[in-house]
Amino acid sequence: MNIPEKFSKKYGDSFPNPVYLKPPDGTEWKINWTNQDGEILFEKGWNELAKYYSLDNGHLLWFEYNGTSEIEVHILDTSCLEIDYPSNDNSVGISKKQKEKV
Repeated sequence: MNIPEKFSKKYGDSFPNPVYLKPPDGTEWKINWTNQDGEILFEKGWNELAKYYSLDNGHLLWFEYNGTSEIEVHILDTSCLEIDYPSNDNSVGISKKQKEKV
């Protein structure tokens, strides 16, 4: 996944690698990225997150970056309503498993 060029130019030099994406369900996803021609590309870990949340064409992701490695992410459906994923009681377990894969 490519991050918008405007964001990449503004934060690219100080953007931490890896980052931890945190959806509202309580999981935490470790995502590694690369800089390709000045553009941030999410790579290792991204496919697992996309599969877990069944991301598809038309979904909109809203990222809240506060200058740390933890980034809140909201997933909106094709009607632009946030998808209400059930809270994940095993979030620590999923996070640890996912981190081990990455």
